Amino acid sequence: MGFITGLEMNKARNRARLYIDGCCELSLPVEVVFDHKLKTGMEISQAQIEFLKEDEEVYRCKQSAYRLLAFRARSEYELSERLARKGFGCKAVEKTIKQLKNSGLINDAEFGRQWAESRLSFKPQSAFLTRRELKEKGLSEEAVEEAVKNYDDYQNAIMAARSRAMRSNDADYSSFKRRIGSFLQRRGFGYGVIKPVTEELWKEKTKYQEGRENLQ
Repeated sequence: MGFITGLEMNKARNRARLYIDGCCELSLPVEVVFDHKLKTGMEISQAQIEFLKEDEEVYRCKQSAYRLLAFRARSEYELSERLARKGFGCKAVEKTIKQLKNSGLINDAEFGRQWAESRLSFKPQSAFLTRRELKEKGLSEEAVEEAVKNYDDYQNAIMAARSRAMRSNDADYSSFKRRIGSFLQRRGFGYGVIKPVTEELWKEKTKYQEGRENLQ
C-alpha cells in the first residue's frame, strides 16, 4: 500500500501526473482521475495502480478509435483489427469496442446497410460481391443478408453497365457482348444476369443510335 502525495496537471490540463509516496508513478487523463476520484492523501494499492494503468490504455485506445471512426465508418472486426495493429492490448480493445457498441458508435447492421447503399449509389455491383466484401469485414451472416435484402441483380447490372454500353463503339453484337460481359463479371454478376442484361443494353444502344441517325 502507498499514499497519493501529489496530482500535477499539465499545461493543457488534460492529463495529470500521479505521485505515490513522493515518486511519479503515472501520467493519467483527467477523465480517469475524476472517474476514480483520486486525490492527495488517498491510500492506494498496487492492484489499484494496475487498474489505473488499464484504464489509461482504454482511454488512449478509445481516442484512437474515435479518430478512425471520424475518417469513415468501420465494422466491429475492422476497428478491432486496426486498434490491435496500433499496439493496444486485447483487454483494452475489448473494453473499447464494448463501450462504442453501447453508445451506438459502431453497429454492424447499420454499417452493412450503409455499405450496401453506397455500392448501389457509386459502384453498382452484384449481391454476391457485396456479400463477400461484408463478410471480409467480419459481419455476421444475418447482418450481411439484411444489408443486401433489397438488391435486384438485374437492375443493378443495368445501372452498372448502361453508360459504358452507350459509349461503346462496337459495331457488332459479338464484340459488344464480350466487352459488357467482362465488365459485369468483374462486378460479380453471373451468366444468368449477364446474358439478358447484355441483350437489353444492345437493344437500347441500337435504338439510341437509330434515333440519332434519323435526326441528322
